[in-house]
Amino acid sequence: MVGQHAEQTRVQFKITFPPSSRCRYRRAWYDTILGGFGTITGTINSYDIESLANRLHNAGSKINNALTIQANWMPTIWYPMTLAAGVDNDMLDLFNASNSLTFLVDTNITHIINWTICSLQTLQQQQQKNVFQTQLLTANEQVWRTVFSDVIRAGHWLQIPSSGIRCEETLCQGYFTIYNVTKQSIMCKYIVMPLLIGSAPNQHFWTPTFYGQVIDMYNRTHDLTFCDNTLSGKVCKLQSAVYEPCLLQNTVNKCEWTIMPITYRYMVEIAPQVVCVVTDQPVIPGMAVPFSGCIHNISVLHWENDTFILTSDVDKNVAIIWNSTKWDVPNWDLNLTRFKQILTQSTKIQSAI
Repeated sequence: MVGQHAEQTRVQFKITFPPSSRCRYRRAWYDTILGGFGTITGTINSYDIESLANRLHNAGSKINNALTIQANWMPTIWYPMTLAAGVDNDMLDLFNASNSLTFLVDTNITHIINWTICSLQTLQQQQQKNVFQTQLLTANEQVWRTVFSDVIRAGHWLQIPSSGIRCEETLCQGYFTIYNVTKQSIMCKYIVMPLLIGSAPNQHFWTPTFYGQVIDMYNRTHDLTFCDNTLSGKVCKLQSAVYEPCLLQNTVNKCEWTIMPITYRYMVEIAPQVVCVVTDQPVIPGMAVPFSGCIHNISVLHWENDTFILTSDVDKNVAIIWNSTKWDVPNWDLNLTRFKQILTQSTKIQSAI
């Protein structure tokens, strides 16, 4: 498709994303048990970070690892009050009891955590933003037409520059071009094959010089070198046909030729099972050489000690429709009932607190 008359509009855009919320851990039952001490020192929050990592399976079997983990989150103000060994002994009960609780993660995660609801909401928001930015940067036409449906109409051609889009943490900005094409036509690429001129042994391949790259339905060639590429085709400004002397359009023409030796060889596949060749060697059984032309419905081709198996192509049209994701953040209902029981029923933990 080539658009020959079009109105061009350049659109600059800026898409902003809501900032990620700052998670504040609410005062819950563990603050009551610890008398506010858990919130002040970050004991429970730090414990969550460590215990939900991939180290919990070592607890009980590798005590050294457990004590090392405790040292990372243990509040330092406890050390002047209790010997380090005593603190390790007291907290190890809590650590081992929590370890047994992690086996329920796969079946019911609500037994494990309740102070990371905000973190999960923030994670989901970040994931949705990353998915949208990725789809925007890949220049998916359906995505762009959906996002900018207010300015892009059904018949518009889009030009989306790969270097014209920049996404950051809080925004995506850039530009794209819309073409309202009022005149368009279909043009095809063409192959110029040489002519075999002369009689043996003075035969040569003569190749005419053409300047256009595509040809229209009226056998006029066109040069699309300086046309703009869009997702629907090329858009050319003030496009006119190329004057080709070798097409004998006038009474007097100066056609340029390039003379190739008889040993000149050339091969190109222009369509499924359609091969154009220039050769002095037979490439299919019963072929007369030297030869210049195109062979149709060919499945096996022998060329320069290689064998090519050519199969017919099957056209597949795939349409991908993009649907925007809602930004509604889910409301997880998580609790720490089992973890609360561990804290309240452990006499060593209560005495340490």
